[in-house]
Amino acid sequence: EGKQSVADSFEIRRTALMMKTPYFTTAAGALAAAQAIAETAKAPLEVRPLQSYA
Repeated sequence: EGKQSVADSFEIRRTALMMKTPYFTTAAGALAAAQAIAETAKAPLEVRPLQSYA
């Protein structure tokens, strides 16, 4: 916490955006992304209209 923490997080976000690298601010978000990547490796994504979920 504090000024240094804010400065560090700004630099990390800025660098990630400039390098077009995804970044996650929580462990839960990173875990969800990793699980999604693993699932897409098993089978390609499918596109369906929202109405098909009803």
